[in-house]
Amino acid sequence: MENRYKWIFAFFSKICLWLIAFALIFIYIISSDQKLSEHFYFYRIKNQGIEAFQPIRHKYGDLYDLSHLPDFRTRDQEKEILVPPAQKEKNINLLLICDSYLFNKTKAEHFTCVNKKKEIAWSYNIDSPVKIDTLKRNILIIETAERLIRMRFAKPYLRNLPIDKKSKNQNKIVSFSGWLAPVMFNPLINQNIEFFLTDYMFLRPLKEFKAWLNYKLFKKTGQAVVSMDGQYLFFKETVDQRLRSSSFSPIRNGEIDTIVAGMNYMYEYFINQHFDEVYFSFIPNPVTILDRNRGVYNQLITKIEKHDKRQSPMISILAEFEENKDIVYQKSDSHWTTEGLQVWINKANEMILKKMNL
Repeated sequence: MENRYKWIFAFFSKICLWLIAFALIFIYIISSDQKLSEHFYFYRIKNQGIEAFQPIRHKYGDLYDLSHLPDFRTRDQEKEILVPPAQKEKNINLLLICDSYLFNKTKAEHFTCVNKKKEIAWSYNIDSPVKIDTLKRNILIIETAERLIRMRFAKPYLRNLPIDKKSKNQNKIVSFSGWLAPVMFNPLINQNIEFFLTDYMFLRPLKEFKAWLNYKLFKKTGQAVVSMDGQYLFFKETVDQRLRSSSFSPIRNGEIDTIVAGMNYMYEYFINQHFDEVYFSFIPNPVTILDRNRGVYNQLITKIEKHDKRQSPMISILAEFEENKDIVYQKSDSHWTTEGLQVWINKANEMILKKMNL
């Protein structure tokens, strides 16, 4: 009888091990494919079910997700974005090449005289052509966070962007850069695996206690950094002067010239594709505005904006953000508040109206 129980126990143990192995392989496969991972992520968000098993991610900000410091478990209260006064006609098609500061954050109605608005994220391949209607005024705004300027413009970051230019005389598809090589290893795989295995509300107290203990004893905060006044979190890569994404990383001789040359290359390319206006806009790292005195600021954005060889106009918000520093960034997220976004929209509309001579 005893041997029989041992056999049953061994049998079910093997089944459990096989099930665990199958589950882990399944999670690894899903985590390797970013689109599948995002599909499961949004499914969990929409079908939250029992609170204890709801995901923690993005409830309190991306920097809280990196640190799990309990003092930064806050949520930014979203406010309504103002709609500019109506103009006589809406004759503008607006294209945004943008990152998470602007992607899915605005509507066409938020921009002066804009009839249609399309967005292209830096981080994704493009699945469909961008249609250029030469009978309309076509405006392109290329936006990026300060921490990514040196990567994206030192060599023009021209991804696969098919442009379908439709006019009375010509239909043409123009492609610049090729498709990215097939993703053999997802750079976000560790983040995705963590989401499937440990991103549950019932584990939050344990994560927060561990984070609090590490911070109090060793001043360790993972990939986030606490501001000198203790009120904000920053991406570590924007603070560490050894990294080119940092606001305090020294700028090499000729580097600004190279960045501006890359911007000019993109500007000329899009002007030749029948965009009437092309603007660049750089969003300052939060540490640039809120904690600049913690190091020697490299003045990256200022040097680019003042460069005498730059061809494209800039939608600059440095001065406005410095004047309103207490309200433009979230405390536990790397992004701006609704007020910060509103400042940028107002400045973009100001540039559009200026060009229209209204």
